[in-house]
Amino acid sequence: MPYNCCLPNVSCCSSFSSRPCVPPSCRSCTLPGACNIPANVGSCSWFCEGSFNSNEKETMQFLNDRLASYLEKVRQLERDNAELESRIRERSQQLEPGVCANYQSYFRTIEELQQKILSAKSENARLVLQIDNAKLASDDFRTKYESERSSRQLVEADINSLRRILDELTLCKADLEAQVESLREELLCLKKNHEEEANSLRSQIGD
Repeated sequence: MPYNCCLPNVSCCSSFSSRPCVPPSCRSCTLPGACNIPANVGSCSWFCEGSFNSNEKETMQFLNDRLASYLEKVRQLERDNAELESRIRERSQQLEPGVCANYQSYFRTIEELQQKILSAKSENARLVLQIDNAKLASDDFRTKYESERSSRQLVEADINSLRRILDELTLCKADLEAQVESLREELLCLKKNHEEEANSLRSQIGD
């Protein structure tokens, strides 16, 4: 829409006093060759204490020129931006097949890595199972070893006690052998005495 050519609250006196201009009526106007841009501020009717001097008109014209140049730069930047966007869009469309191919290679690499990870996981699970089995076997062997060691200790204790008993029996055997020898000697003496007494009795009976 067209801009209003009037500029409110602008000091228009030559001494730049604080009295504001009072624009009772203004008409809309546009810059030549630009859309909806004020062409000349002097076309508005301003009522102040006095009229615009030449310096104020030149200042307003300078401001209008700067505004027009600024808007022209904005439009040029918009055109450049649109051209740059179109180039980026064309470039992205040209690179799209190559990018897809690169993504496919990446997907293949990712799939290979996933397969390696799965095989490594299965191998790790197998090793963990073997370790658990080895631990269980080790625990069983340790339990058996402890039981066999306790049995060995009990057997050794029994052997030691039997050895003491064997020593005692050996002593008893020696005593008994000595007693047997003494009894044999006594038996021989008794036999000899018996023979002598029998012979004497036979001689007496025979006489």
